[in-house]
Parts: sequence; structure tokens; C-alpha cells
Amino acid sequence: MAESSTLNSIKPQQTQQNDEDYMGDLTKFLPTQKSQPSKPPKKIPKKPINSSFQPPNKKPKSQINWQEQKRVEKEQKQLEEDQKTIENLTSEIPESNTGFKMLKQMEYTPGSGLGKAGRVDPAKARLRRERERAEKAMEKAVRETRGVEELVEEFRVRQRMQWRVKRVLGSFRTTKDVLDRLENRDVVVVLSSNLKEQREQLLIDELVVHFFHVPDNFPFT
Repeated sequence: MAESSTLNSIKPQQTQQNDEDYMGDLTKFLPTQKSQPSKPPKKIPKKPINSSFQPPNKKPKSQINWQEQKRVEKEQKQLEEDQKTIENLTSEIPESNTGFKMLKQMEYTPGSGLGKAGRVDPAKARLRRERERAEKAMEKAVRETRGVEELVEEFRVRQRMQWRVKRVLGSFRTTKDVLDRLENRDVVVVLSSNLKEQREQLLIDELVVHFFHVPDNFPFT
């Protein structure tokens, strides 16, 4: 009897322990997952840059350099020509020159003065480019054109003033003549003559209108 009681007490402990082991070993029934290495991020391929494409407004650098080089060479060449010309103008004429030989034939002695001023040294010359002459000619033409336009406008103003003065003088003379005639003649009042009174009233109205058109500062004398 004692052995049966001990067996009965051991069985529930074993079943409880088996239940706990069963719940604790759930991870054993799960499938094992192999750890995969992390993949690097995908690189977006860059589009190839077209080196031949350039904005339409900008000129190629090589073309700009070529134009600049050409401009510098032209300026350098022009400067050398100007310096050479100035040296030739400021230097004395050699005796081998044809012009100097002609002066000798005209009894010219080296070192003597030429002209009324008795000039010995050569006159200083200033070189002018075609652009400077064109600009000065353009400025002169513009000044002349403006002067002509101002003269035309002034002539129009004068003609307009003369016309107004003549009109005022004519109106003043007409008014003065009518007033003189009205003051010197005898006016006969006829009650039945309504037409004559209307004409006189119209004449007086016209005189008033002409009189008020005369300016205040007009010289009546």
C-alpha cells in the first residue's frame, strides 16, 4: 500500500514536469532560419553627360579665345603702325629723299625755317581713325538736324503769333470803325421798325464778342 501511494504521488509530478517541458520546448519545433547577409543598396546608374551639348546663348570657349586673340593681334598691329607713322612724321627728312632734293633745287638750306612762321621742327601730327571721323561727322549731322528742327519750330511759332496779331488788329479796326459810325450819325427811333432794332442788337453783340477777344496788354495806340 505504501508503494502504491508513492507511485501515485510521483506520477502527477512527472506529468506536470512533462507539461512544462512540452511548453518550454516549442522553439525546438520551429524551423531554423539561416541568417542571410544584408544586401548593399542598389546604385542608380548615372546618365552619361553629353560633353558636346552647350547652351545656345554661350559661345564655345575656344571660339571666344580665338576672337579675343584676333582682336589683340589687330590692336597690336595697329599700334605698331601708328608708332611707325609718328616716328616718320617727327623725324627729319633725309637728304636722300626726293622731296629734300627738290627743296635744295629751290635754294633751301638745311636748318633754315620754312613758311611765314619760320618753322624748323616738323609739325606734330595726331592720328585719327576712321571710326573717330565717322563719329564726329555723325555728331555734327545730329547737331545740324536739331538746329534745323529748332529753326522750323521757331518759324512756326512766329507765323502763328503774326497771324493772331493780324486777326486781333483786324477785329479792333472793324470795331473802331463801327463805333465811330454809330457815334457820328443821327439815330432815328422808329417804333414800328423792329427789324432795324434787331440788326442793331446783333451788331452790338458782335462788337462785344470781338472786343473781348482782344488781349488785356494789347497796345491800342
